Amino acid sequence: MDKVFISHSSRDVETVNKIQRALGNAGITPLLAEFEQNTIPPYEKIDRMMNEAQSVFLLLTENVKFSDYTQNWISYEVGLARGLGKDVCVFQKQGSYIIFPIPYLTDFFLYNPLYAKTWEELKKKTSNLSPSHVLGRAIVAELLGCTSAPHGIIISALTSISITEDKKKIFPIKRLVCHVCGIRFNYYGEERYFNCPSCCSQIEII
Repeated sequence: MDKVFISHSSRDVETVNKIQRALGNAGITPLLAEFEQNTIPPYEKIDRMMNEAQSVFLLLTENVKFSDYTQNWISYEVGLARGLGKDVCVFQKQGSYIIFPIPYLTDFFLYNPLYAKTWEELKKKTSNLSPSHVLGRAIVAELLGCTSAPHGIIISALTSISITEDKKKIFPIKRLVCHVCGIRFNYYGEERYFNCPSCCSQIEII
């Protein structure tokens, strides 16, 4: 069974819970490192989970910005993911302004929370899907309201018999290179102007 490590702020309980349900419904195990009453050091717990995970979902929210504690652990998780060669998918709400550089990422979802389908509807439509890392990305992006896909296109793709591991068949992807820091990543969104998630300089899509 595929596993996804969720890097997040403990304050984003509602969003994290929704993502856990969505991933579980797709046969994908969500991994979260919560630090209450640990019997082993937190870094050991994170190391073990990161080794088990196929990729990392990083929720970049206002709550991350306001906590040095959270920022330090997220930085550790991102660095560990890079060292292990894991994909890091960053999710950020459209219109939010968060200055917190992510040194390494592979995918950037700039989502519109007003565009998401209801959780129960998605659960019904994806109940018979086989576990897949790519399906996990598609489900989470749809649940968060990724504006790069027309309404309903994700569900159509997920329920198609011809679904493949090619992400381009699920989302229209823009492959970007930041002109300042040089990082390369896949961009999912409709915003023409946004800040690079790695160096926070402005990117314009021409």
